[in-house]
Amino acid sequence: RKVAITAGKPWYQRRVAVTEAAVAEVEPKEDADDAENIAEQQRLKEEEQRNRIASEQEKERIAEEKRHEAARIAEEKRQIAAEKKLEKERIAAEKKRQKEEQQRLEEEKRTEAARIAEERETARVAEEKRLEAARIAEEKRLEAARDAEEKRLEAARIAEEKRLETARIA
Repeated sequence: RKVAITAGKPWYQRRVAVTEAAVAEVEPKEDADDAENIAEQQRLKEEEQRNRIASEQEKERIAEEKRHEAARIAEEKRQIAAEKKLEKERIAAEKKRQKEEQQRLEEEKRTEAARIAEERETARVAEEKRLEAARIAEEKRLEAARDAEEKRLEAARIAEEKRLETARIA
């Protein structure tokens, strides 16, 4: 009977159960209702304790889930921040590359413009030399033509003088 009374109860409740059983035996019939009430109260206390333990375990489980969720969110935020940082670095590198490309193109344009200006200057100098040579050639031709005309006029004057001299002598 003692085993039946204490079965399934923790050690600290076994004495209480045995004592309550002994009291119940002493006051058999009139305390039967009290014993039932006490047993019911004991059952309610145990159930309340089980519920309290279950509630605490549930709270702990929820708190653990919240910690896990917070850790997951923090990791996601860290990853997003890292991705944003990498994206900013990629954009900065792209801007730098574009700037360098722009500078290279501008340098090529300046070099090309300088080359074209040099070619134009060379062509201008060559044209000036050609024009100068043509002017000198024209001057020489005109000088030669003038000399030839003077010689022809001189020859014609001399021939006219000789004809006049011949006509005067005759």
